[in-house]
Amino acid sequence: MSTLVVAQPTLEGLEPYRTLGDLLAGVWTELSAHQTAQCPVCEGDMEPEYAAQALPVGGRCRNCGSVLN
Repeated sequence: MSTLVVAQPTLEGLEPYRTLGDLLAGVWTELSAHQTAQCPVCEGDMEPEYAAQALPVGGRCRNCGSVLN
């Protein structure tokens, strides 16, 4: 009689699962803190954009021109 032993797959070394909402929330958090964020489209630098108030109203990527507002 033979026995086959199969190793159980693990999640070690894999990056945690992120939703689109998680990704955009992270970008918005950085922009809201007046910091440059990583563009979710091209991974370039996304800078906060301001209107008449002191708080950012969105961001624009310097590399690809994507806008988040």
